Formats: sequence, C-alpha cells, structure tokens
Amino acid sequence: MPNHQNRVQIRLLTADAATLQHPARTGRHHHAFWQLDHCAGGTIAAQCTGIDLHLRPGEGLLLPPAAVHEFIYRRGSHFVSWKFTWDGPGPATPVLLSGQSGWTGVAAALASVSKNRPINPATEHLLCAAMHIAGAPKPAAGFATDLGRLVDAHPARVWTVAGIAAALGLSPGHASARFRAESGMALKTWLDARRAAHAGEVMGASDLGLADLALRLGFADQFAFSRFFRRVTGDAPSVFRARQAAADP
Repeated sequence: MPNHQNRVQIRLLTADAATLQHPARTGRHHHAFWQLDHCAGGTIAAQCTGIDLHLRPGEGLLLPPAAVHEFIYRRGSHFVSWKFTWDGPGPATPVLLSGQSGWTGVAAALASVSKNRPINPATEHLLCAAMHIAGAPKPAAGFATDLGRLVDAHPARVWTVAGIAAALGLSPGHASARFRAESGMALKTWLDARRAAHAGEVMGASDLGLADLALRLGFADQFAFSRFFRRVTGDAPSVFRARQAAADP
C-alpha cells in the first residue's frame, strides 16, 4: 500500500510575476484554491478578513480557499503569485510568512527558481514546504535521513550544498528548502557540523600535524582549517586535540 503521507499533495494551477510600472489594485475577491503571494521588491498592501497587512521584500502571504482579500500595489512593486490546490489539511485563515523557521530559505529558493520561469519543476515542492511552515502537517521524515546516509557513506568527501543537490538530482535551492522544512536547520549548517565532526574523528585517530591534517581533510591550508573548525565548534583544532588527549586514559 503506498504511503500517501509522503506524497506531494499539491498541484500548481497558475504562476504570475510582474513589476508594476503604475499603482494597481485587484479589488476584493475570493476563489476556491490556495494562493501564495511573495513580495520580491517594493511594498505590497493587502486587506484580508478585515486585517490590513503590508508585505515587505522577502515576506509572503498564504491565502486559504474562500478567504476574501485585496492587493494594493505601489509603483515599482515586484511580486510573484502562485495559485494551487492542496489535498491535505492546512491553516484556516491567512498566514503572513515572515519570521517563521525555514521561511527565509524557502522564500529565497522560490525567488530563485521563479526568476525566469514561475512554473518550474521545483516550485511545487517549495510551495509544499511553505504550506508546512504555515502550519500544515509535515510528511514523515525521510529526506534528512537520506542525506545523512549519503554523507556517512562518503565521510572523507567535502560535501557542499551544490554537491549534495547534484548527487540527488535537485537544484541547490530545492535541496536546501526541503532539508530546512523537514529538519528546521539550514543544510549548509548541517554539512559544516558533519564536516567538523569528521575532522574531530580524524584528529583523534591520527598523529599527523595540523598542516598535514588540513590537506587530508580537503582544506587549502592549516589556517583555513583552523578558521573553519573554530567557527563551527568554538575551539581551535589545537585546543580540541589537547582536550581530547587529556581525556584519554
């Protein structure tokens, strides 16, 4: 029996993007599908369910079906708007997407994939992530677990967001958005932590000097390694190694 909880429960209907040369307004209306509007530049005023909102660059507004709303655009406002169906449960009232965990990454990825083609193969997955951030139930975990297995299978490889995305056949923005939506953590932050953990294991198992270790771990030199390790762990490699040696019996 298929696991419908993991299926993407979304279908994109239309996508529009525009930079307004003159002020405009949509008039009050509602419809039977979901809508997400993303402010990519300027400011956009919105009135919905008796509430006045002002979207700034990077913010989005998710509108459920039947929500009465109106958009008021100033000259120079740049927006992208997606209309879609969603088969699962979701928020019953409009949701301003601004400071929620994960929204910044999803918004950046949406802006990236929609720059030239608002309807893009990655768009539905990103809209799905936006729904989860807005309060829709999350699918069962899987993507972050798969990434963990991939990195564990090649621990010595220097993984980057672009490298992970290429290995999985995804765009970097799509991979980052999916990972953040499921784990709540930025993909780069997670990759840096895994790389630092691997470096700690190598330091503990080798008597090589830090300069040679840095090259073995894929860094340009000892200084680059030290900067990275201190930034991620808070300790210089020499301090970490000394503490590790003192802890060994």
